[in-house]
Amino acid sequence: MGKRLTNTEFINRVFDSTEEEYTFLEKYTGMDNKLSVKHNLCGYEYQVTPYHFLHRKQRCPNCNKY
Repeated sequence: MGKRLTNTEFINRVFDSTEEEYTFLEKYTGMDNKLSVKHNLCGYEYQVTPYHFLHRKQRCPNCNKY
């Protein structure tokens, strides 16, 4: 089982993968707990689990419409 991330470690991983494109609006509490996030390019706010954001690369649903 992996080591639990701190909020700072999570924010650093987000920054490493997207730089300042996304801002998480809530404190990280675990990989499976949904958090509100803002896509800074379009301003859209949505909820996503940290796991899906970091590992499945799920990004802004407003910008990624098919």
